[in-house]
Amino acid sequence: MGFDDDKSLGDQNTFSGGRRPQDESPQSLGDEATFGDAGGDDEAEFDDGMEVVDLSARYTVEGTLGKGGMGEVLLATDTRLNRKVAIKRILGEAVKSKTAVSRFLTEAQSIAALNHPNIVQIYDYGRAADGPFLIMEYVEGNSLLDKCREGALDLEGAVELTCQVCDGLGKAHDANIIHRDIKPANILLTQDGIPKLTDFGLAKDEAGDTGMTMTGAVLGTLDFMSPEQRKDAALTDARSDLWSLAATLYQMVTGKSPKIIRFNDVPPSLQDVLGKALEDEKDDRFQTAGEFRDALKAALQNAGDVQLEEGSCPSCGTKNPTNRKFCRNEDCGADLQVPCLSCAEKIPMWEGVCDSCGAKQRDLLDSRRQQMASQQSQAESLLKSYDFDKSTRLAVAVRDEPDLRLQHLKGWAEKFLPQIEQGRQQQLEQIGGQLTEAAAHEQAHDYAAGLRVLTKVPDILREAQVPDHDDTVSGVMSRLQSTLQTIKRLDAEIRQRVKTRKLNGLLSELNQLLELQPDRKDISKLKTQLLEREKKLVQTRDEAYAAAQQKLSAQDYDGVLEEVARIDKSVLRDEIAQLRDEAIEKRDRLATLRAAISEGVKTNQLHGLLKKVDECLSLKSDDEKMVALRDRLVKLEQKNVAQVASVLEKAQALRDECKFDMAVKTLQRIPQELITEEASDLLESCDLLADQRSRALSVLRKGIESEDYAGVLNASKEYASALDAEMLQDKEFEQLCQHCGHARVAQRKAIVDDERAQRTVKKLYLSFAGFLAVALLVAVGLYIQSHRQSLAVQESLQQQKWDEALKIDPDNVNALIGRANQRLSSGTPDIDGAFADISLAEQVDSTVAEIKPAKALAYVKRATAQATDGKISESEKDLKEAESLGASDRQLTTVRGLLA
Repeated sequence: MGFDDDKSLGDQNTFSGGRRPQDESPQSLGDEATFGDAGGDDEAEFDDGMEVVDLSARYTVEGTLGKGGMGEVLLATDTRLNRKVAIKRILGEAVKSKTAVSRFLTEAQSIAALNHPNIVQIYDYGRAADGPFLIMEYVEGNSLLDKCREGALDLEGAVELTCQVCDGLGKAHDANIIHRDIKPANILLTQDGIPKLTDFGLAKDEAGDTGMTMTGAVLGTLDFMSPEQRKDAALTDARSDLWSLAATLYQMVTGKSPKIIRFNDVPPSLQDVLGKALEDEKDDRFQTAGEFRDALKAALQNAGDVQLEEGSCPSCGTKNPTNRKFCRNEDCGADLQVPCLSCAEKIPMWEGVCDSCGAKQRDLLDSRRQQMASQQSQAESLLKSYDFDKSTRLAVAVRDEPDLRLQHLKGWAEKFLPQIEQGRQQQLEQIGGQLTEAAAHEQAHDYAAGLRVLTKVPDILREAQVPDHDDTVSGVMSRLQSTLQTIKRLDAEIRQRVKTRKLNGLLSELNQLLELQPDRKDISKLKTQLLEREKKLVQTRDEAYAAAQQKLSAQDYDGVLEEVARIDKSVLRDEIAQLRDEAIEKRDRLATLRAAISEGVKTNQLHGLLKKVDECLSLKSDDEKMVALRDRLVKLEQKNVAQVASVLEKAQALRDECKFDMAVKTLQRIPQELITEEASDLLESCDLLADQRSRALSVLRKGIESEDYAGVLNASKEYASALDAEMLQDKEFEQLCQHCGHARVAQRKAIVDDERAQRTVKKLYLSFAGFLAVALLVAVGLYIQSHRQSLAVQESLQQQKWDEALKIDPDNVNALIGRANQRLSSGTPDIDGAFADISLAEQVDSTVAEIKPAKALAYVKRATAQATDGKISESEKDLKEAESLGASDRQLTTVRGLLA
């Protein structure tokens, strides 16, 4: 007989074991049909937005564990992690039912968020081509239903199983998840007898349920449904699950269905607890799974509690007189007294009332036992929450209780302490397995799966150092989260750049993403497209580059730029950029040259244009207009060269005749733009010689007029030296020098005669009276001193030692003018100093003729300096002053040239 199609998928077992019994009637123990609304009125294909996964790529199906009307559970091997798993599927029309799929995914999301040893783990969930799936923990064993079919369970075993289910159920309730279908068929037992709650297909998320359960709907299995659940599934909460668990416990201890509950069939120690758990009103029941579990443990403990008989030794059982303090058994000798639980005075342990303070020991013992039961419960709860250290401290405190009346949990503590250490080691081993599993997922580039595995590790253990693993859970989670964030960022960037067609450089991001997710077909396809695109871009680039090189050789610069413009920036190379820049530079330079040449031709400014035309032709050799213009300019250049050569020849002849002024005027006829270096040097030389000659002749003539021959000869030495250096002969200058020389000789002879006369006069006056002699001597001394000073000044002037002359006679005009000229003719003219000397000379005697030309030269020098510095207006002002003082054209030419 096959499975009943009306059975829910959750009624089947995710375990290995024997065949189910053939009796599938609703009266079977706890395997009644589960009511639901999975089908019928909402059958229509829909898209839940989940990615379609190929299960066969990772899982190898080995058989069917169970099958129902809505789906099936398959046994499979996870080839990535090399472990057995149970794959739960929806079948048939239920695949098209929104309600069925929604409840199916609700189960996945509900259990996947939980991590508890008493809840079947959900490893993964998703959608395959033929519908959604769950990848679940494979439990080797059977179900609680199978165990119940064998008959009633012993009280201690039933309570222990129920307490463990309370722990798992409490974990679900803490996450706001209500199971709504608790029954023996949905509690699996491992080979070690550990119960695991499964089939959350009807689960309700109190925090997130937004109306998936319709008001008035009845969900669950009737015999195990709370009163409120039978009326309306929307009314269920955590207390409803506790009612169903209490009904399950009823079946465990009685071996009968809870369809009809008879408390007389329940062990007496359990009747009160079950009575409260199965109250019709939710408020009258236990409010949490923890309360229910503690009540069950207390009931079990009270059932085994035996009142100590008076005089009996708790250690050896020997009957002692009630007044003895120690056991009379020689092999025992145990202390028969205990401290009062109120005043601590010692009393016989079987006394009910303390003789010292009157405290009733039974009440105190009950309170203390409840406290110890709470410690026991806390220790067990802490063990479930993996706080091994706190659990150990509580268990040690219970074990080491010194009061002999409170030794009832000593055995539990001694058994429980090794369980704590065993639990610690098991957790470390489990975490080690989870780290290994996460590493396998990471190796397979399934980072989300690896993170899901490690998320199930309790927070308290995530920093624990696990043997044979270098990284902690927290460290691996951080790495996986970082990787997922990188994937998310890369995916978003790639999508955005594809959307905006910004594809250049995208291959780098694609390679990064493929390195993290090599199985991404969409990214691989995009990479292939980009590689093909890049291949085409490179081909276009190479063709355009070759064409651009040819056009550059043909001096077609615009053509070069057109070819380079065809090349995408992403494949641009340095040599192409250099080729482009060279074309731009040459094109722009060609345009600049053509504009300058056109302007020069237009304004008839042809001098120097030949060089620009030659450069233009070097950039564009086939420019016929430029070739014709060049021929014209060459002829004009040859003509100009001939004319300049003729002028130079004439100027050189005048220079040789010492007609420097005429040579300067001749050279100045050459247009400024045609002046060659040779002409410029000759003009500068003639200009300097003309100036020196003019000053020398002027000094000689004035010296002759003033009979100051010594000074004029020294003043003319500069010109004489220049003539010698240039191997020139100036006859007029030589004649004047000879005249001054002869006059100088005669002047010196007169001075000698005068000195002799003075000596004679001196001798005559010596014979006069003393006072006349003294007066005469004074007068003569003054005359001699004055004469000597005059001679010294004349000597310094002749040697052009202007500073020495001014030390003797600070107001000597000739010395001041000489020093001013000296300042102006130096390599770096001291113009301000020259103006200062000229000003002093004007103050002494403004009528001296040499002042005016010196002042004119000073203005010329200053105008030249200002023009060089770009001070045009100041330079023009000084130029006018120089012209008004009679500066020569030769002196003014340089300044005018600078101002032009």
